[in-house]
Amino acid sequence: MSLRSDPGVRSKEWWGQVAVRTSNGIYRVLFLGTGNAGRSLLAEAILNHHANGRFVAFSAGTQAVGSPDSYAIGLLRRTMMPVDKLTSKSIESLKATEQAPMDFVFTVSEGARDLDISGWFGPTPMTAHWGVPDPFRATGPELERINAMREAFKMLERRIQLFVALPLESIDELLLKHTLADIGAS
Repeated sequence: MSLRSDPGVRSKEWWGQVAVRTSNGIYRVLFLGTGNAGRSLLAEAILNHHANGRFVAFSAGTQAVGSPDSYAIGLLRRTMMPVDKLTSKSIESLKATEQAPMDFVFTVSEGARDLDISGWFGPTPMTAHWGVPDPFRATGPELERINAMREAFKMLERRIQLFVALPLESIDELLLKHTLADIGAS
């Protein structure tokens, strides 16, 4: 199967296998949340950590809060994941700076689930909803909020590990769509 040779053009072989790789051989993945302070930033960091040269992850929010959550950053540091480049940004600012198309767009919050992104990040990125409970809704002592962030991290890391293990170069597009939805439901 040939990969796309022009980074601005998404190609698909006639027999239905997915050929969504960019010309440099790396899949571009966007995680969309609401505030882009917790879950979507965690997902960006986790995928970039597990990328193995196959992926580059980005994140954005529908209503970005402007700064990453300190619990999320602390958790990423404790797991030895880089945090230096993580920023809370709006989908509009990401859209303005990232010109190359996205191959995959995953929503991680209910607030981003039904956002119409058609044409924003390329002609046809593969999309799925990977909803994760909002750790910011945890009430009670500080330990409860920390535990909620840990649970979000574990859920996202497991889904991302399943995702990076997929044979994306050879899987049928319809099967991939269903598999991504199944991962989001896990």
